[in-house]
Amino acid sequence: RFSNWTPQVSFTPQCVAPVQLAVGMVGANSGRLSGNGMGTETIWQVSYSTDAGFNPDNGTIVEVNQDPCTVSNLSINTTYYACVRAKCSNVDHSNWTDAVSFTTSCAQLNSLKVNGVTATSATLAWTAVGDEDTWEISYSTIPDFNPDQGTIVEVGSNPYVLSNLTTGTAYYACVRSKCSASDQSAWSNMVSFTPYHSLTVNEGSAQDYYVPFYGYYTNSYFLQSQFIVPSVSLASLENVEITQLTFHTASYYSTVSWPNVEFKVYLATTEQTEFLSTTFV
Repeated sequence: RFSNWTPQVSFTPQCVAPVQLAVGMVGANSGRLSGNGMGTETIWQVSYSTDAGFNPDNGTIVEVNQDPCTVSNLSINTTYYACVRAKCSNVDHSNWTDAVSFTTSCAQLNSLKVNGVTATSATLAWTAVGDEDTWEISYSTIPDFNPDQGTIVEVGSNPYVLSNLTTGTAYYACVRSKCSASDQSAWSNMVSFTPYHSLTVNEGSAQDYYVPFYGYYTNSYFLQSQFIVPSVSLASLENVEITQLTFHTASYYSTVSWPNVEFKVYLATTEQTEFLSTTFV
């Protein structure tokens, strides 16, 4: 014998939190999260912070509709803590999951350039994309070499002078950020350079292969010009091969360049110490 049924009531099942929240692929500015939903919900909320003991209700909260999901626009080389809850309606949310942590990676540098070369060195410079202060430079004389197998030097300055190079030899180099002992970015773009002896003619004192001249003679504007260089300024260039000449003017332009023009340079000596601008030696 049974009693009568009670009056009918309605109810909504409790919104259940996802389980087994895990971290997937982590990039320089993003982290991927995945979890197993325990209901029919299709929307979740992710709360994250750089504070290990943060309150999820006060964290940065983003709403997602995919599992796994990617949290983007994060800072480089930074540790984040994140948790997830299901959103069953605008007023019904599950509890937050336990937090997981991940650290974003170093970002790849893509602005490596050569600022200058000398007979045995090259100055490399790049634009840092984070707050890292350590980098690794890999270089080789082999074109398209594998940077992981090149000569690698760890540096703490930008720009950096790569020294003890061989004059006249082509080199290839790239750089990467080093955020920790176990976290490095991908290698940057590759640059090439060749150390050479450079003789620059200008009006002033001799310094670092820059030599002064006393005067000049122009036979024809398009054909021939002569510069007089004191021999004392060339003392450090004895028995070396000069592969580049750069001419600087005293007025109008700071530098004169003639791209894709072949120059024939002839050297001669003279005992004269004073010259007029129209003197031809």
